[in-house]
Amino acid sequence: MFIDPKRIPSTGHPGLDAGHTRMALLMNLAYEKWTLKTNQDAVLDAMREFVRAVEEHFSEEIHIIRQAGYEKWAEHSAIHGEFHAKLTALIERLEAGADMDVDTFTLLDRLLYEHEFLDDQDFWEVLKGEPNPMKNGEPLIAWSDDFCIGHPEIDRQHMALVKLINRLHLAIRDKSVMDKDEVFAEVGDILRHTLWHFGFEENLMREHDIRSFESHKILHDHLIGDLEGVLIDLKEGSYDRLEDLLENYLKYWLLDHIVHVDKGLGLALAKLEKQKD
Repeated sequence: MFIDPKRIPSTGHPGLDAGHTRMALLMNLAYEKWTLKTNQDAVLDAMREFVRAVEEHFSEEIHIIRQAGYEKWAEHSAIHGEFHAKLTALIERLEAGADMDVDTFTLLDRLLYEHEFLDDQDFWEVLKGEPNPMKNGEPLIAWSDDFCIGHPEIDRQHMALVKLINRLHLAIRDKSVMDKDEVFAEVGDILRHTLWHFGFEENLMREHDIRSFESHKILHDHLIGDLEGVLIDLKEGSYDRLEDLLENYLKYWLLDHIVHVDKGLGLALAKLEKQKD
């Protein structure tokens, strides 16, 4: 299995969630055919089926979010267009005889995950029929351009993480907004996104042989351990550690990590990019 469907967060709409699962399973089917060294045509057929599923899902998603009253549906549709163009270009390269390798599936996984986690979260509250908690109080972390490290994809992932943390913080401040199962699911989303984001950073550091890799990874592992501990506490019915982690630790850990650690990564990556030129 290349993609675990459980990694994809719930949007709050059963139809869309089922579509996400279908896309993940179809990508897994194409990956299985490739690993079993099935002929190229059979793998391409599986890839084409995946793209058709994406097209159907995007069409359904726009219809649903328009009906739900999501005001930025047109902008979201434009993102779909960009995503679809990348998939189409990939299929065309493969049809023209380009080699298919694991990087092909890594790219598809990244495109799917980034869209479903980073883009779709903007309409989660609309689909769940809940008021956006961001409108009901000050966020725990107010995003600032000072937090940008100069790498567009990492900055985007940081902004998504901040949004998830703010959403959970403002929701648990009023216990009527979420029950414990929902809080558990939200923390699980934060953990999954953090794991994926840290993996993205670490792969970049390995790829470019960044010397601070080991110490950077230790910091990542430390935070992951804390988040996993919070999930254990939630299973046992405790909110106390969650609130403390959000207000007195995670906020400052994240901001300090971005400003004092990830900024150095951004500078190192920018230097390497400049040397290429």
